[in-house]
Amino acid sequence: MSIESAKACVEKLKSDPSLGRSLVAAKNDEARKQIMQQAGFNFTKQEFMQALGTASGNKGELREEELDTISGGMVPAATAVPAIVAATM
Repeated sequence: MSIESAKACVEKLKSDPSLGRSLVAAKNDEARKQIMQQAGFNFTKQEFMQALGTASGNKGELREEELDTISGGMVPAATAVPAIVAATM
């Protein structure tokens, strides 16, 4: 597991809203974890939260624009990040 993988996941979520939608649509945390692993990501909750802070510059919280990017405007933004965090616990 690595912070680099978590940072790469954050960047991928910004550029590929379908990944965020897939994670939110997954029926449970195990399915979300499998989606992330299939996409080549492997990180802990702490690493993901650290990566969020690095990417947004505000201690693990995304700005509204970043949340909209992750959700692609199709999925409520507030659900994408908690889905990832829950799957990495």
